[in-house]
Amino acid sequence: MEQNCSTDCAGANLSIYPTRQRLRPTVNCSPRTTIRQDASWYGVAFFRIGSYAEAIKAHTQALQIKPDDAQAHYCLALIHIDLKDKEAALKEHRILSELAQTAIADQLLTEIHWQFSR
Repeated sequence: MEQNCSTDCAGANLSIYPTRQRLRPTVNCSPRTTIRQDASWYGVAFFRIGSYAEAIKAHTQALQIKPDDAQAHYCLALIHIDLKDKEAALKEHRILSELAQTAIADQLLTEIHWQFSR
């Protein structure tokens, strides 16, 4: 059974980015999980420094490996919010809702409404 090795999009700490290899989780992840985890990590790092095209590419790669990765969908939505692309952010919200990720979908919808109502 695959362990959850995802990275929190909002909680990434770029000050530890160069030492990422030493911070790998101690759980045994399958090679596909490790690749997905790396793609998600890079997506978060690129997002945090404003390299949105690279962040989108990394999260898309993670989703190719695991299409139901709620964390990657959430992070993509945050990128689209920063890019002022409400429709793309809402698309990610719909996907999260379809995946029955109610809590994260609700949190995302609140963020979308807040960001686009100001």
